[in-house]
Amino acid sequence: MHKLQLADKAEEQDISSIFFPEPTPSDMEALKNIYSDMATAIEGENVEQALRLVSSNVGFVFRKNIPKLTEMMLRRYPELRANEYVLQAYYLILNAMEALAAEKKQMVERNQAVLRELVMAAKVSEAQLRSFLAANVDKISSLDFSLFLDAEIQDAEYQSPAEQVLLAIKLNVLEARAQRLGVDVRALPALAASSTADEMRQKTLAHIARYDRDARELLVQSIRLHIGQLAKRSDEVDPQLAANLRDIEDIVASSVAENNSPQDTQQQQT
Repeated sequence: MHKLQLADKAEEQDISSIFFPEPTPSDMEALKNIYSDMATAIEGENVEQALRLVSSNVGFVFRKNIPKLTEMMLRRYPELRANEYVLQAYYLILNAMEALAAEKKQMVERNQAVLRELVMAAKVSEAQLRSFLAANVDKISSLDFSLFLDAEIQDAEYQSPAEQVLLAIKLNVLEARAQRLGVDVRALPALAASSTADEMRQKTLAHIARYDRDARELLVQSIRLHIGQLAKRSDEVDPQLAANLRDIEDIVASSVAENNSPQDTQQQQT
């Protein structure tokens, strides 16, 4: 009976197979391990642990056609059919996927609403945009909104009015987040005009020495946005200025990657 229930569910979702790559033996092995661990947790009445296993493997389950992969796995490992907890794990995964998909839909809708308000404010004036950003720092500071905005910029037509508005919003969002953390994101681009490479490096290290890792990540994002803007005006921009800005990005990004403390950065200046 368990097998038939599983097959029926798989047939209902079979149309989704056209969106997924054909399952491989390693996929079946990976899913078998997930089911085995989840079944152990469910048998021990530890549903929270089973859900944590789904969460820790969410990338895998969303990239795969779980009904089809499960049927193939059960043909490869038929002994699992006798384990009633594997079937419970299967439905737990499907339910979790549905809940996560609904949550993602709500998140996208929230981000769309925030972006609409930002665009409307930007069309009124820069002062109106800054006022909205100041009143909604929590909304614009989330990672999911940042990723959403980046995706919208990528999808916008190159050098179109829409792209220009979105880039202006992105820069203002970064500045609003930076202001909340007490970070000056305008200083580093100005250092690109330094007379020598050594002077530029020393001034850059001196500027970032006061900031923690989160603040430096904001600085990297801001610099990369400036670099992207300069690349679109390459005919009008001094090549050395653009090269210096990329060098500054490398210095700050390296500091982030190495997770240097302010004290470490100060030592680099000596």
